[in-house]
Amino acid sequence: ADFNPNNELINSMTLLNTNILETQENANTVTVDLTELKKDENWNKNGNNITNSNSGNVGINEANPTSSLFVNGTMGAKVRVENTNPTSVNYLIGDETVFIGMPNTGNVKIQLPDATTMPGRIYFIKKGLSNPSHDVLIFTSNSQTIDGESVWLLQTVSLPSTITVLQSVILISDGSNWFTFSAF
Repeated sequence: ADFNPNNELINSMTLLNTNILETQENANTVTVDLTELKKDENWNKNGNNITNSNSGNVGINEANPTSSLFVNGTMGAKVRVENTNPTSVNYLIGDETVFIGMPNTGNVKIQLPDATTMPGRIYFIKKGLSNPSHDVLIFTSNSQTIDGESVWLLQTVSLPSTITVLQSVILISDGSNWFTFSAF
């Protein structure tokens, strides 16, 4: 064996005694005791989900994370854009993080999931079309509220000097209800 990867050839690989791996390369024999390999006990699988039992912080592109999850870089999120054509439509918000309602010819009605099944879930919702006749209405489930209200309304707001603003809101579930984190 040498450091040139172009001339490496393993002639045979054999598992001995269920825990010894033997490789044969030309005249060289190498054995590896597989019992020396350690299983990563921090990761657990539950259906399609994985969790990490590490009690410290997790860093992505960060050697010294200072929060439970520290991302040193950009992040992405699933975006959903829906419009009303020809009339008002009800949409059940799901695994998307960003929802943009485009009320063309009627209101866009959004149904939030049950807050008790989504503690900590965050949604960014925006009215994405400047149509003052139609709005984006956000409804809750199971008599839950958004800051004490059963329906949250996103409208087109006209400000002085002909400035038009399309309202948006950031919502977060506390495991019982929904709360606005930021709204305009």
